[in-house]
Amino acid sequence: MDVAALENMIEQGRDSYEARLAVGQAYLKRGQFSHAAAHLKVATTTEPDKTVGWQLLGQVWRDQGEDAAARPRGSEGSKWPQPMAMSKPKK
Repeated sequence: MDVAALENMIEQGRDSYEARLAVGQAYLKRGQFSHAAAHLKVATTTEPDKTVGWQLLGQVWRDQGEDAAARPRGSEGSKWPQPMAMSKPKK
């Protein structure tokens, strides 16, 4: 993935959730967490109902050791998978 080409595309006004997601993911794979977080924050602001951006942003925060930031909270918590409730067996 050519990050420079994607960055150039964004700068030329062809900004989109998908472009930000691709750039953020590329930076994440390179270990450039601050660059990844910047693009993924824009992606999650642009399309807050799409979960991939939130999941990748959480991964960036975890990889940076920011475990508290990686935990879902408030309205963002609805973007993360929730555990299934287990019912007690009837006697």
